[in-house]
Amino acid sequence: RAFAHLGGVPLRIAYDNLKAAVAKMLAGSERILAPRFAALSSHYLFEASFARPRTGHDKGGVEARGKGIRWQELVPIPSGEGLDAISAALLARLDARAALTPIAERYVDESAAFLPVPPPFEAAAFRTATVSRSALVKLAGAHYSVWSEWTRRDVRAYLGVERVVLVGPDGRRVEHPRQPFGGRALDYRHYLPELARKPQAVRRSPTSWCATSVRRTTRSGDSSSSSADPRTARVCSPKCSPRCFHESYFASAFHLISPGNVA
Repeated sequence: RAFAHLGGVPLRIAYDNLKAAVAKMLAGSERILAPRFAALSSHYLFEASFARPRTGHDKGGVEARGKGIRWQELVPIPSGEGLDAISAALLARLDARAALTPIAERYVDESAAFLPVPPPFEAAAFRTATVSRSALVKLAGAHYSVWSEWTRRDVRAYLGVERVVLVGPDGRRVEHPRQPFGGRALDYRHYLPELARKPQAVRRSPTSWCATSVRRTTRSGDSSSSSADPRTARVCSPKCSPRCFHESYFASAFHLISPGNVA
């Protein structure tokens, strides 16, 4: 995003010895780069140089300027409709301020030597994962649903900062928002082929699989509160919360594709 905003790629960029970029420090200025950072520099074709350890003046006071921007622009804490809106407003203020300083003149001179910006680099960690029997993939402690046809098969996973992309053996892609450790991203549509063969499984989801209180219909047609007996048929209405409705469908699909239940 920085290269796109600047309108080009500098030929040489100075970095601190951050772990995301440096896997190992060697003698002098030699560094073993982290695999993802090496891929990034190869994609944009810039030369990465690194400051000497415990030598603050190598970075040209960039940390002091960063602190000044935080105090000037982020105190008090800005508010907005979302992070994108806040970031756009911050960039507009910084660009307007830089246009009134000698930085604007230097930028015009240096931008003439910039490299063109290639297509965006996919800043996501690549992994190979196996789909569980419940059509879930576990990545970084979180679970993500995929198509039930991919059960017990390997998928390619790309873990980004904001989203996770899963590519199955048939080439189809599944995207989910990135979840924290212990979180789950479930899409009941991934289980529709199984639910089409056994739709009544939704009505047999145990209460413990539903996050909110549901209601059951008696033989006389009256609706009453659910009892604690998990053997009683349950119905999770679409009027429940989205999480409750998702969990109910997931539970049904989990029951369907368990051993002995798949035709």
